[in-house]
Amino acid sequence: MDAPLRAHRHELTPVWDFSWEGTPPADIADHAYVVVSNHESNADPFLLSYLPWDARWVAKEEIFKLPFLGLLMRAGGDIKLRRGDKGSIHEMFEACLATLRGGMSVMMFPEGTRSKDGNLLPFKDGAFRLAIQAQVPVLMMALAGTRDCMPKGSGGLGHAKAKVRILEAVPTKGMTEADVPALRERVRDRIAAAVTELRAEMGIVL
Repeated sequence: MDAPLRAHRHELTPVWDFSWEGTPPADIADHAYVVVSNHESNADPFLLSYLPWDARWVAKEEIFKLPFLGLLMRAGGDIKLRRGDKGSIHEMFEACLATLRGGMSVMMFPEGTRSKDGNLLPFKDGAFRLAIQAQVPVLMMALAGTRDCMPKGSGGLGHAKAKVRILEAVPTKGMTEADVPALRERVRDRIAAAVTELRAEMGIVL
């Protein structure tokens, strides 16, 4: 029987009501996972930072240049990626492998970029190839509500209620490169279903 969802609420700013729910894997403090989530806005890292375990983020190079968030990511040892640069992609992948082999989880957005309309984009292979190569589980997450945190063109913060739900982990032990497409689509389908459920529960309409 699945453990019951446990809800936790936090307020980072007076206009953001953030919460997370679910039961993390019992061994996540000591064992590495590739953690993946859908990507709605630049506020997603703030929401996901409330999760009760440490992880290294993979993020595009531009994020590291932001005044506040970039400073936090550099200080936390997160992993930068210059999109479209094969050398940077290779360096990112090797840094992720080293992090996972050291027992630390890695957090990635497999869509590769924010969804402009909130609909889930196709997932890229990287996170799943990484998990299979490192032979660590993929921990799925679904989030909803962050699109209103930083409304496009507003130049400020918007009132928002956002939530992330911890889903189940998918083991990769024994998988090979040939299993990447099936794993990728299995994870995408599960996250898509959970995002739909969350939005319905929260009354979010795109």
